Amino acid sequence: MLRDQKRAFDAFRLAKQASAKGKQFGDYRNAANDLPVHLVRSGLVAALANLQRVVAGRPGAMQFRADLCAALPVHLKAPTDELLDWAAKLSTDQYMLASREMMKLAVWFKRAVQGQAK
Repeated sequence: MLRDQKRAFDAFRLAKQASAKGKQFGDYRNAANDLPVHLVRSGLVAALANLQRVVAGRPGAMQFRADLCAALPVHLKAPTDELLDWAAKLSTDQYMLASREMMKLAVWFKRAVQGQAK
């Protein structure tokens, strides 16, 4: 399986599981739709800071953050509760790689949530 196929498979599988939880899926969908925009506009750390702000008190958004961390490749695994600190401590090369990978994942998650029934 190619890397992009794995990203797509993971995103669709995790989004489908989240949509089965019902009312929490609205926050999940909002977080997934917003992340790519914030990544392009502000960069990785700022986008993750926004995600951390959104997560507060929203179980659906918390699940999205956990799913995002679970879908990261092994060489970029990040702790769910410390995602922002993890990104801030990356070296320049790792930061560029993590930014690219996060953007690709975020786009697949956005596609996945848009494909789920409302």
